[in-house]
Amino acid sequence: MVLGDVLDGAIILAIIAASAAKNHIKLVLIERLFQAEDMMLGLRNSVVLAVGAATICALLGLLFAYRMVRRNSRPLAVADYLIAMPIGIPGTVFGVGMLWAYVSTPLYLTLWILMLAFVIRYLVYGVRTSSNGLMQIDRTLEEAATVAGAAPLRGFLFVNLPLLKPVIASTWLLVFMIVMREISASIILSGVNSVTLPILTWGYLVDGSYGIASALSILQLLIVGAIVLAFRWLFGIDVRTRSHD
Repeated sequence: MVLGDVLDGAIILAIIAASAAKNHIKLVLIERLFQAEDMMLGLRNSVVLAVGAATICALLGLLFAYRMVRRNSRPLAVADYLIAMPIGIPGTVFGVGMLWAYVSTPLYLTLWILMLAFVIRYLVYGVRTSSNGLMQIDRTLEEAATVAGAAPLRGFLFVNLPLLKPVIASTWLLVFMIVMREISASIILSGVNSVTLPILTWGYLVDGSYGIASALSILQLLIVGAIVLAFRWLFGIDVRTRSHD
């Protein structure tokens, strides 16, 4: 794992160096970014949306997956179909639909409509990943906990949850990375105070400020790379691959 971390760090540094050399990014440009109010606003919004959406999708996905795997029924099957439907819709079309649905509500052009859109669109990743993890856990473990006197909730927290740690971590990280780079729906649903880093990057590209756009891309790369390395260090697992058997 140490060798893998070193290789990951080397790859990230190589990408940063190549991008900096190609686009002539200087220290003055980086300082200018952190002095810009729109950049700090976009950074804060992106981090809040990514962390919030990843956490909600991981928790709700685990809850829905447990109900679907352990207590399968027709209403749950319908719910599973509805949860999976948004991911099959193009991001731009999905954004227009959300805009039309909430145009007359207080959520219009706020950060919360973006959060709601991301949770609706990417909840399927939490459900599918958690379902696969739960299917690998034998039901007899829960039954043994029940026989030992543990309540259902206690049995889940002390039997299933530790075994699902790699699954939950993978779900959280997957949604986090997707939201950090999402632009197709964000560019339609965002307002003046709800811009994100991908939207700012696109705006600078359209204006011809390729150096600033490259610097913003590197900033997103650093944030995602730091989160990946932190997860590998905290959980002791490789969240890029499948969970351990």
